[in-house]
Amino acid sequence: MADRELDPSDRPAKRQRVSDDDAATTSNPGAACLSQTLSLVSDEAARRDLDDQLAKEIRVGVDQFTSPEASGFVGVLKQRYHDFMVNEIALDGKVWHLDEDAGFLASERKAAEAAAAEEEAKAKEEKKAEAEQVQEEAKPAEEPAPGPEEESKANSGEIAEADVNRLKAIFGDTADAIIALDRDVVSKPKLKARDFDTVSSQPIARAERSAAHQAVREIFNHRLNTETEQGGIIKVVAGNPKVRRGHAPPPNSKGMSVGRRGNKQNQAYKVNWLEVGGEQLHFTLYKENKDTMEIINFLCKALRVDDRKFGYAGTKDRRAVTVQRISATRISAAQMADLAATLFNCRIGNFEYKPRALSLGDLMGNEFTITLRDCHFPEEEGKSIEERAENARGRLQKAVDHFERHGFINYFGLQRFGTFAVSTDTIGKHMLKGDLGTAIDLIMSYSQEAVEAYDKEEESLISDDDRRRAKALHIWKTEQNAHRALEIMPARFVAEKRFISWLGQKDQRTKQLKHPTDWQGAMYQLPRNLRLMYPHAYQSLVWNTMASERIKRHGLRVIPGDLVLVHEHKDKEPNHGAAAAPEDLEEFDADGEPIIRPAGDNAAADPFERARPLTSAEVESGLYSVFDVVLPTPGYDVEYPANDIGAYYKEYMLDEQRGGGINPLDMRRKWRDISLPGAYRKLLGRVLPGGVGFDVKTYREGASATDQLVPTDLDRLIEQGKGISLEEARKRNWVDKNDRYAKTPLPGMQPPKPAEATEALAEDRLAVVLKFKLGSSMYATVALRELMKGGAQAFRPEFTR
Repeated sequence: MADRELDPSDRPAKRQRVSDDDAATTSNPGAACLSQTLSLVSDEAARRDLDDQLAKEIRVGVDQFTSPEASGFVGVLKQRYHDFMVNEIALDGKVWHLDEDAGFLASERKAAEAAAAEEEAKAKEEKKAEAEQVQEEAKPAEEPAPGPEEESKANSGEIAEADVNRLKAIFGDTADAIIALDRDVVSKPKLKARDFDTVSSQPIARAERSAAHQAVREIFNHRLNTETEQGGIIKVVAGNPKVRRGHAPPPNSKGMSVGRRGNKQNQAYKVNWLEVGGEQLHFTLYKENKDTMEIINFLCKALRVDDRKFGYAGTKDRRAVTVQRISATRISAAQMADLAATLFNCRIGNFEYKPRALSLGDLMGNEFTITLRDCHFPEEEGKSIEERAENARGRLQKAVDHFERHGFINYFGLQRFGTFAVSTDTIGKHMLKGDLGTAIDLIMSYSQEAVEAYDKEEESLISDDDRRRAKALHIWKTEQNAHRALEIMPARFVAEKRFISWLGQKDQRTKQLKHPTDWQGAMYQLPRNLRLMYPHAYQSLVWNTMASERIKRHGLRVIPGDLVLVHEHKDKEPNHGAAAAPEDLEEFDADGEPIIRPAGDNAAADPFERARPLTSAEVESGLYSVFDVVLPTPGYDVEYPANDIGAYYKEYMLDEQRGGGINPLDMRRKWRDISLPGAYRKLLGRVLPGGVGFDVKTYREGASATDQLVPTDLDRLIEQGKGISLEEARKRNWVDKNDRYAKTPLPGMQPPKPAEATEALAEDRLAVVLKFKLGSSMYATVALRELMKGGAQAFRPEFTR
């Protein structure tokens, strides 16, 4: 891999800190608002952390508010995973929750089956012992050899009365015909299966069919076979003559021995997709501190399928408790249930077969339940905890009212730009400029401090994953030893692993690297959504910058040249609904012939959103509000604002230092993946109907500092006796004992000390719990930023890279 020195513009930008004496606050309302919020933080270290966070936001263009005159408050965000809960909202408005734990149900079922099998085996042993004792006592002195008639009776497969009753309970009157077929089969052992008649049952409900198949198999010892036909009818036929004579194991539906373990599993997983409702298995995924793709990659590996088998409406935060729907193509519920108990820090359930897979965007939005800890509000000095809580409720009510009325600037949040030393937008900038080698170098950059921590093999604030990643990349960079690097690299670093795998391939004859500088080939090894993340981050940076400039220059006023979506405002256009003159409707082709336009369902729909600029007359009409205004992410298929903001796109992007020298009017690329069409995004966002719910709680810092304040979906299942905790699952060995990474705690998240050791340090503190719903493309952290005026301080572990 090329050893490049990073360009200064590729490193994190050093921005001036937000402070009370910052000269920019006099002309920038956003900066002044941030300074007021910072004044609420008394702890110097906490103030420095929040200042750093706000500087990162400014770097990605996030520096304005819709209502900078309102006061904010500060609080710690995501101190625990459980402090940030996300539940996906379906297109029909349903909020998804985990209503069943498939892993728990599977483990309980297996335990019950094991207990039943043990009881059955014990009963058989006792029955056998009793029978042997009776036979011994009743045995005559000399037993005559059985004649032909007695021998035939012994081999006739006489059916016990209990089994006859079992058959009649399932098949009704058809049971007698099945028994008669068996007698015919026993009496003619040399005939082939096709020489016997077949017996067809009445339609049997789906829930009872498994019991029917199992009963025939067990009672007749594979002399008879069963098949399900259309309409729920079960056809009973004679079995293979070799099987009937005991010369071969009974075949399954594929002609292979059911005695083989794998074939038993395949038969159990066999599904008639049309009968169950579709070949797409939809299920609910509940996860804690896990990436969506991390879990999907595990499922792919366990099922030995490609990741294209799985679909989802959107990815969810890692450091959170999230619930979302996933679809899996031609994977049965039984397969997923068997896997459910092996998943770490997540649960699945609520299986349902559907004809259509989920895809990105198939959601209305997300419901957020957010707990902010150690909150501080203006004018709380010298007050008791009860007085502080009352002050907080009053100020929160005013803040929420203002927030619901004016909304928030619909910025792309910090998570869009990554958490690494080099931001994803910088990588995307180099990809768009065609410099893929530098882009890959930036993705594979690492901290020398982390390498040294790995080599020392001692306790460190740097997480195990970060140390192993850095060491693996160091080995690759210095030794070009792909095999050793891949052995050390943690599985969750998908990009790094795939780059090394591709670039490190060697020719078997020459032992030389086959394509050490094939940067585009390396990029192709990434899942497409991961490849696109980088140029999309650059688009997001540009959008944020334009949104801030739009608010700085024009506030919340609608101005001529602002863009609105065409399909949203048909009713506001002149002559809407009026009959048009025939000459206005008629068009002619090059030969002068009239063009007939299709109507209704035959009309072609434009798959892309279209926007148009507002005229001065439309602005003065008062029909449009700032909530209608959209801004484009740069691309070749978008309209730019027909005003000074449109001109600013070109000025900013063509600037080499700020925008990378990229022309917004020339966004097509030979490589299709990074040839960006662009899109439109609302300038302002607002919560979905239902508004913002809030509660103020008090808790004790110290012994119970990390106590959970809001129950999760899994907590509710546990309370109902329908699930167990993640810790209990590990105790029961649901998770592989050899998964050493499963038990590695995140630095800074160690369990609290015992209460008696910390009681003296306990202190009353305030927590605020917020609940609201946002549309699918909106960020909760951005909404919080407006509500708190930049006071949402992200919890920071002891070390982050």
